[in-house]
Amino acid sequence: MVVGELVYDTEVVVLGGGPGGYTAAIRAADLGFEVMLVEPRSRLGGVCLTEGCIPSKTLIHAVGLAESLKQAGTFGLTYTGVEFDIHRLRTWINSVVDSLSGGISKLLENRNIEIIQGRGRFTEEHKIYIEGANTNIRFKHAVIATGSRINTLPAGIGLPLWTSAEALSLPEIPGSLLVVGGGYIGLEIGQAYAGLGSRVSMVEFNEDLLQGADRDLVRIVVQNCQKRFSALHTRSKVLHMDATEKGYAVAFEKMENG
Repeated sequence: MVVGELVYDTEVVVLGGGPGGYTAAIRAADLGFEVMLVEPRSRLGGVCLTEGCIPSKTLIHAVGLAESLKQAGTFGLTYTGVEFDIHRLRTWINSVVDSLSGGISKLLENRNIEIIQGRGRFTEEHKIYIEGANTNIRFKHAVIATGSRINTLPAGIGLPLWTSAEALSLPEIPGSLLVVGGGYIGLEIGQAYAGLGSRVSMVEFNEDLLQGADRDLVRIVVQNCQKRFSALHTRSKVLHMDATEKGYAVAFEKMENG
């Protein structure tokens, strides 16, 4: 042990402050266990709350309000146009995330669950070291709820590509945007940016969008995307991406049926 390291003892340590981790910590505390929770991010809630579902739904809601205004003429209402203040929109999204994450922190605080910011690493059978906090925790039970990582594109190595989390942080509203992947995250991002004014194209490797979802519902989604996107390519594989003077050139191939 390095001189100056802190050492804590607890009955249950939870690695991960996402929906799996914080609910496990709350349940364990309610059952009478002494609990500590370890999370590397500054905000609790995991990817869904801080980088995924909540930011995307908040952005989509703002875009939906703008779309409603555009359709207001049908009801006899007129407007002079809608402009997005990206700074204020970004601030609003962050405030929603902060509020919900703060609520989780309060739930843990009310149960005397101590939160340590850092990344846990097992050093012994019943001991972990928290990188970033210079802390060791000795425990009886451990819950591992560390989630997953965003997959990267080998075809885009070396290029400043956005992950879904970066796209939802609204770095800018590009004139054109290519979304690689037709799952629910890609669709939410694509439709949101289309509503913000970007020309959106989508490339999906599988035969259809939203693999695993009800095909009747997917058909409605596809019809909507075909209206809102500049291009929609299914059964397509990205081969490589290259930087150009005007942006990026993306080469992809259409997969054969069969």
